[in-house]
Amino acid sequence: MHKKQSFGFLVVLLIITSLLAACSGTSSTTSSTNATAIQTTKTAASTTQPVATTTAKTSSPTTTKVTTANWWNELGEPKYGGTINQRVAALGSTFDVTLLAQVEQAHVLWWEEMWATDPRVDPDEWTVAGGFVPDEYIIGCLAESWEITDPVTLTVKIRKGIRYVNKPPANGREFTADDVQYHYDRMLGTGSGFTTPNAGFAGPYAFLKKAVATEKYTVAFTFAKASAMNFNSIGTALGNKIECREAVEQGGGKISDWKTAVGTGPWVLSNIVTGSVYTYNKNPDYWGYDERYPKNRLPYADTLNMIVIADNATALAGLRTGKVDSISADWQQAKTLAQSDPELKQFASPASGYCLQYRYDLAPFNDIKVRKALQMAVNLPELATNYYGGTVEAIPNGKVSQFLKGYSYPYKEWSQELKDEYSYNPTKAKSLLAEAGYPNGFKASCVASSNANLELLQVLKAYLKEIGVEMEISTMDVAAWGNFVRAGKAESMMYSAFPLCGEFSPSMILGTITPTVRNYNKVKEPELDKLASDYASAASIAQVAQIMTQIDKVTLEKHMQVQTFNIKTYSVYQPWLIGSIPPGTINKYAWVDQDLKKSMGK
Repeated sequence: MHKKQSFGFLVVLLIITSLLAACSGTSSTTSSTNATAIQTTKTAASTTQPVATTTAKTSSPTTTKVTTANWWNELGEPKYGGTINQRVAALGSTFDVTLLAQVEQAHVLWWEEMWATDPRVDPDEWTVAGGFVPDEYIIGCLAESWEITDPVTLTVKIRKGIRYVNKPPANGREFTADDVQYHYDRMLGTGSGFTTPNAGFAGPYAFLKKAVATEKYTVAFTFAKASAMNFNSIGTALGNKIECREAVEQGGGKISDWKTAVGTGPWVLSNIVTGSVYTYNKNPDYWGYDERYPKNRLPYADTLNMIVIADNATALAGLRTGKVDSISADWQQAKTLAQSDPELKQFASPASGYCLQYRYDLAPFNDIKVRKALQMAVNLPELATNYYGGTVEAIPNGKVSQFLKGYSYPYKEWSQELKDEYSYNPTKAKSLLAEAGYPNGFKASCVASSNANLELLQVLKAYLKEIGVEMEISTMDVAAWGNFVRAGKAESMMYSAFPLCGEFSPSMILGTITPTVRNYNKVKEPELDKLASDYASAASIAQVAQIMTQIDKVTLEKHMQVQTFNIKTYSVYQPWLIGSIPPGTINKYAWVDQDLKKSMGK
């Protein structure tokens, strides 16, 4: 067995934001072409050390970006060395990126992605907490440059000179286009010995037909149809981490031994205490440089310990004593720490709010009067003030986050009638139920995933009871819940840890209202089908944004689900943890100011 790691009061920080943590590469520019009626995206080829530029967020997809002073200048000079301890809620039992649930991919730091989010984007200007990143903020990682070469083909040049970690089974061999094709064949069941799509990626990757290595450093991605969002869909997908072919073959079709989990990334998995600690050392041969400090090779830290800690009180104790570098916190914890430990730094990120889904196609929820009544039963101002301590604005959110300006239907533009439908009014709610034929309310079941915010669900249950709707809650583990709702077995209401009002990509949102496995509540609306068709044939990202705004408006007017609002999550972190994006997260851009840490007696 492996030698167990010990860390005193041990506890550590938050799970990595996968896209932001990802990679180093070149900046991208976007243009559109009328000839192909789709967007063409291309990055300029870079030298080994990329030139640093900075861009500011646009308030809408049609606004021209402007250059500003480097926001990271205030961070000071990056420092090498030191150890970062990261808390995670759990660690997966597999080391195979294609077999992992997508949320677990944040743990597999030995691989890296084809594309990533530009670390030069000011986190105060554009947040990617929910995963949607506009094209202008995507840079190449393993991919060096790319362009749309015909309406359904993206041609990608792979960065030369990238090598797998110099240990078995890859032994430092060069990464090539063949590795990219093998990965996507394995996901899609399109070759390389794979004939069946991987269940975890078949749905989200329905837009992609195949990836083919046409030359040693060139891959052609063929899409199912022409769309302005094709590049964004592949560029921001969570399945872009590329595994080692030899490791899969050595494991008989899957990677089950951590010692063979090798990749091209900034970290090398060097030791494991099963179910407790993953220990990473920096990859001494990693190819990437920091785009903000182009002379600096990444990563900065020497060691990263990813430690499973379940108890929040222990995590807080570890943070206060300096044994922990950062934690994720709710508003109560953040408020308490701001008062008790003012030297700690905090960063608030917008996050997706929860909602109640229901079977849109079945009674009583197929009656819009019932759907409106359920929404009017929820006291959003009271939730914002009491449950969330006044840290959020009680503006109801739609399918698209209000923070995604230019893509969502802004609350300030809502008609007064629509605002009234999302306002707390139990008297009107009861009247609507009576008009729908339910003067005494009705009973409903709600199946919830065990990792969801069940406390909030109880609050929502109490609100519904006030108008005569009795909701009986049953919980399932995450996998069982997913199988249950995908199979259409839920006949009433649904609630999960996957909130459907947030900063998600347009393609993911569309999947919840069109015939896909993610359309749990069986929505079928001709108006939305038409908009989805318009989205698929959009000629530019600007058109996509306009269509998404309209989709958001329609889903709000149709009352697709019981909405709440966007909330905030907090990173509370040590002042010596610097450079990560967003602040307080852990990725290859983070460094430790060991002198400051020592001066603070930690």
